[in-house]
Amino acid sequence: MTWPAYLTSELQSVTDGTCYIEPRHFPEALAKHRPRGQAWRYHGKWTTYCPSRSLTYKNVRRLDPRSDEDFWTVLSEARAANMNPPTSFADFFMSCYRAPLARGSVVAPFRRFTFGGWQTVFQRGEFTGKFYLYDLNSAYRWAASCGLPHPGTAYPTKDFSKQQAIYLVELPINVIPYQRGGRLAVVTSEERDFFGLQSVTTLKVRYGVAFRSEVSLAETFEKIDKQFPASAKRISRAFWGLWNTTAAPQQVSWKHGEKIRDLRNPFFNPIWSAFVTSRVKLRMALHRTRALRIYTDSILTTEEIPTGQGIGEFKEVREFDNIWIRHAGYWGTRDETLAASGVRRPAHLTTF
Repeated sequence: MTWPAYLTSELQSVTDGTCYIEPRHFPEALAKHRPRGQAWRYHGKWTTYCPSRSLTYKNVRRLDPRSDEDFWTVLSEARAANMNPPTSFADFFMSCYRAPLARGSVVAPFRRFTFGGWQTVFQRGEFTGKFYLYDLNSAYRWAASCGLPHPGTAYPTKDFSKQQAIYLVELPINVIPYQRGGRLAVVTSEERDFFGLQSVTTLKVRYGVAFRSEVSLAETFEKIDKQFPASAKRISRAFWGLWNTTAAPQQVSWKHGEKIRDLRNPFFNPIWSAFVTSRVKLRMALHRTRALRIYTDSILTTEEIPTGQGIGEFKEVREFDNIWIRHAGYWGTRDETLAASGVRRPAHLTTF
């Protein structure tokens, strides 16, 4: 698709280029063109529509613009890199990504698994004292830069002692704090070593894949930093979603009547997703005995923990003298929580 690109809801004013619009305007775009051309939907929501070769509508939310100025900064970086107008930050990542794809036979045993962050509260209620909130710097970028298994060197195994491997196992209850026991689970060799799972006699290995070498994505992120300095942080936060889903957009065309084609995600790699997300969880698990709450890459603790400026090191965000926790996503000081709920605290109250 040719430049220029537009950020607008005035569909009638655009005749060529790429027009980024809110998803709610896609029915209007389809009606305007009665419909024709091709379109793409992801999880039932319109993401891209090309009524002709000269005009494309795209979902502006995929680029997460904070403002019009921010949107144009993102687009100017794409244009400077000689990219087509991007659909999402994944397009930026893929323009710098040079790593082998995982074969279908390697990922097949793990196809029904996806991975996310650890979100939990160890204690609920009101607390007084000194508390510390930390974030892990560039958590997922750090995790991916530590080296990932080379999918081209994979081979099946049930040997639970391989240096670099991933397994499907039956876990006993409470062996890994962020995984439920009593069912089939994915465990990396790093999790095995961290939690001492080799000594758990009731653990059963159903299947495993080991690897002979690693792949480094450090050069990929260095290239992203150089080409997209204003967008690098968001690219490095969202990139791994490419590997974490089998879903891909539906392609809809109207050339010979409406035709829907379900596409496949060629970048699906649950093995890399497992390693990336588990490394972040293991960093949090190091401090779980002093933690009140863990939310993906942030941790609320009762004691100070070491900090640093590098990726993969903790930075202190804030200190608190009192905390009120209901669940992982609902917490804060008593005053902040009341304010968020619209409840006013009486001025004469100085304590809980």
